[in-house]
Amino acid sequence: MASGIALIVLLPIFAIIGIFIKLDSKRPVFFVQERVGKDGKVFRAYKLRTMVDNAVAIGGKRISQDDLRITRVGKYLRWGLDELPQLINVFKGDMSLIGFNLLYHSELKNIVFLID
Repeated sequence: MASGIALIVLLPIFAIIGIFIKLDSKRPVFFVQERVGKDGKVFRAYKLRTMVDNAVAIGGKRISQDDLRITRVGKYLRWGLDELPQLINVFKGDMSLIGFNLLYHSELKNIVFLID
């Protein structure tokens, strides 16, 4: 419920940021990525686009402050504004506001669980 209200309140801000992203990069406003949530459920996590297309393929997953793959608008959004669309995931019940950093779906196969 609170996430739904937050989405409504933030809608004008999303619209303005979306215009800036489109003017800067001509790519989709949202970056969508498969993540793994509770009980291994895979879902699509939403973020505002802050990097060039195919950024991982170009330079891997590590990102530095002065990374050339970050767009002009993206350098301002990476203060945390890029994460706000994840309220959509909270509203849908895919994730919660409080908790650990979610795994990428591609990383799940690399995890080994140890049992005593």
